[in-house]
Amino acid sequence: MISTNDELRLMRARFSRSASFLLSSLLALGAVACGSGGDAVGPEAEPVLDGGADDAKDGDVDPGVDAGADADVEDADTEGDADVEADGGVDADADADDADVDDADANDADPDADVAPTPARIEVTPDAASVVEGRTVKLVAKGYDDDDEIDLDVTWSSSDETRATVDDAGLVTTLRPGTVTITATASGKSDAATITITESTAVSIRFEAGTADVPLDGQVQLRAIVEDAEGYELLGRDVVFESEDESIVTVTSDGIATGVEVGEATIKVKLGAIERSLDVRVVLRFAELVASYRNTCGLTAGGRAWCWGDNTYGQLGIGTKGAQPYDAPQRVGMDPDLSFATLKLGAWFTCALSSEKEVWCWGNNVDTVLGLPYVELLDSSTPRLVPDREYEKLSAMQWAVCGLDTEGFAYCWGSGSVRYELGANVIVDTPTPVAVSAPEGEASPVFFVELRHGDYFSCGLTGTGRLYCWGRNDDYRLGDGTTTHRARSVRPLGDKVVKRFDLGIAFACAVTDDDTTYCWGKNDKGQADPSTAGSNVATPAVRFEATDFVPASFALGADHACALDHEGRAHCWGSNALYQLGRSTSDGPADKGEVEGGLRFTQLTSGHNHVCGLATDGKAYCWGENQYRQLGSGDPDDKPQPTLVTGQ
Repeated sequence: MISTNDELRLMRARFSRSASFLLSSLLALGAVACGSGGDAVGPEAEPVLDGGADDAKDGDVDPGVDAGADADVEDADTEGDADVEADGGVDADADADDADVDDADANDADPDADVAPTPARIEVTPDAASVVEGRTVKLVAKGYDDDDEIDLDVTWSSSDETRATVDDAGLVTTLRPGTVTITATASGKSDAATITITESTAVSIRFEAGTADVPLDGQVQLRAIVEDAEGYELLGRDVVFESEDESIVTVTSDGIATGVEVGEATIKVKLGAIERSLDVRVVLRFAELVASYRNTCGLTAGGRAWCWGDNTYGQLGIGTKGAQPYDAPQRVGMDPDLSFATLKLGAWFTCALSSEKEVWCWGNNVDTVLGLPYVELLDSSTPRLVPDREYEKLSAMQWAVCGLDTEGFAYCWGSGSVRYELGANVIVDTPTPVAVSAPEGEASPVFFVELRHGDYFSCGLTGTGRLYCWGRNDDYRLGDGTTTHRARSVRPLGDKVVKRFDLGIAFACAVTDDDTTYCWGKNDKGQADPSTAGSNVATPAVRFEATDFVPASFALGADHACALDHEGRAHCWGSNALYQLGRSTSDGPADKGEVEGGLRFTQLTSGHNHVCGLATDGKAYCWGENQYRQLGSGDPDDKPQPTLVTGQ
């Protein structure tokens, strides 16, 4: 709609235009009838406008222009100049001060275009309301130009959104008792309604969830909902949470539950005389999994270790040992304050690095891996401190342990032999860590950022991405094209930059910076390359081109290999004799294929013939061989597909 002022301007402009056109037409008719100034005028002659005959000759004005054509001739210095319009009309500028129809650019104004309405006032109805908390009320905003109602583009706002909110349609939702102002604004005009929110009476309370799983060492926010007799939620009530068994789960006043021990308990929420109970399970959720020959261990977010499987030598760390395996996770250690940053498993022992950078080990000590001579200690069924130095990283092979100190130098202890698994010219078992020697052809040891171990051989990665390997070299596991055991490390990939790598029992794989995957070493079951199964791989050979498959991480075992892609899918290849590839068929050697079950994982770990992974649902799953209950499934059966670990 157009305002009154705009209408007056438009009417005056149109009147001026019509009068000018009428005057010009009368003058033209008189000129035709009487002749003028010696100009030849007749039925064939066309009138010359403003510019005169000279202008027409010069081409400024077409002497044959039709009145309906688009012509525009101006004389800026003459008051009352005229513009010839496309429709033949003349817009006479009778008064220069009144030439602009609007304060905007007159040349761009369209007198017939709609102008956005500007209300003289806005009215919100109702202008006041009393509403019980939790309910809604609809407000309506109307705009008026004098007494005529006009359409509005309204913006709504609340003076206190903790008490009431309002949507684009003016629907007010009340939240808490009190007073709030709801305002409607359009074109600089506004009006408001006052909403008084009255308190409702609480008659019941319930938990948002019917049950709750709380991770051990983890936390869950519980939410209690207070309702009135009509089922509306009432906010701002001071409820009280209580745990009936704080040895299992604790809860804060604002409902944060923390898992203390695996088990079941009840949490209550109260509001005066009103109360409701919630059944809570404290369950295992692991931040890290590590698998070995006959065992698997997991580390919780709080650093507590749990292990399952074979316990012949006390490698579960539960204070006892024996031939009876455990098919469910067992809590490691008797000290509740003992927590770890990482776990590593050997054949019959386990080691862990504490948050204080100390090394703790338990299980079999036949090769002095527990830091004492075998004659002094046969084994330990609880964690014992291995006194030496502080370590940043830890890794374990079958019968030895290596660590990176705070500077990145590697030290190893345990089994020593002519296979040089300790990375030095030490051929006897040693409980005292020895420094890994400088690489072949180099004078000084190198700094490593990562270590991995297989069966009596190891590899370390430097900060510049160079891979060095040492130790046992049967089956070409060092990748240097020989079977010579090495006390000093060699570089299987030369100057190639390695991004990630892993070692199986007797083979290895690595991804370089161009996303090419190489594998080498033992290949009797196709674990390094199924296409050449039966022939060991002497030097690194391309396993996957960058366009085929790029492993995000590896989990290599004895006769099989697994890798995660960058979307969390698990792929395995090699032997599936014990279902370690996660497939229902036991054929092999098998090429790369996706593990059955459709799970996505964040981490994988391989033992000799079994695999475990942390899935994106936060739970641990295992598959493959289960002779020693290393799958933690609660039964002795081998599993062709990922199976949930007990206790979750």
